[in-house]
Amino acid sequence: MSQLAHPTHASRSHRPGTISIAMGVLALIGSAWSIYLTLGSAGPELSNVVRGIGMALLPIGLVVGVPTGVMAFRRGGADRAVGLAGLALAALALGAFVVLLATTDY
Repeated sequence: MSQLAHPTHASRSHRPGTISIAMGVLALIGSAWSIYLTLGSAGPELSNVVRGIGMALLPIGLVVGVPTGVMAFRRGGADRAVGLAGLALAALALGAFVVLLATTDY
């Protein structure tokens, strides 16, 4: 059998872990954007489209990043650490957003 038909453990892609980290960073950016829009009183006037795109980063980062992080974590090996890092970034972003909601009485 060819190696393409039966991939070995060493030939697995590291994409899920990398995607998880990228989406965790995206969620952090979305969380920081939410904090900026909520607490930043003296900022530039932004259009609603720009505000909406910035606010969409948090849920997109969480919805894509958490499942790919879990998948990378369950693979084991080097993927486990990368998946765990992506999950930690997503958890940090979600925690920052929850703290924002708790401190601003929304």
